[in-house]
Amino acid sequence: MKMVTLIAALFLTTNLFAGNDETCSSNSIKENIIHLIETAPPFSDFDLEGIVTIQFEVDDNHHIHVMQVSSGNTLLANHVMSSLQNKLLSCDCVMPGTTYVLRLQYVQYS
Repeated sequence: MKMVTLIAALFLTTNLFAGNDETCSSNSIKENIIHLIETAPPFSDFDLEGIVTIQFEVDDNHHIHVMQVSSGNTLLANHVMSSLQNKLLSCDCVMPGTTYVLRLQYVQYS
């Protein structure tokens, strides 16, 4: 099964709005999140497609706590939630307690 994830142009964090130092690339956080979603096997044999918006925080131990997943595709929303909830984000530049919002266009071809 080949999965492809396309990124829409929206990645917001509270620290970006606060005007803090942006030495941490938001691309590395996005890439880590996409990797976690892509490598998790979907629980459905159906092709998953759609736009999904994910709101999450990361704790001091770099575990992801998904606050909200929004998508018109319930199967996709469930897949993203199970792929990310309590998983380890391997990005040293993440700021614990910061709320991140990521919008993805997800396309899975089987």
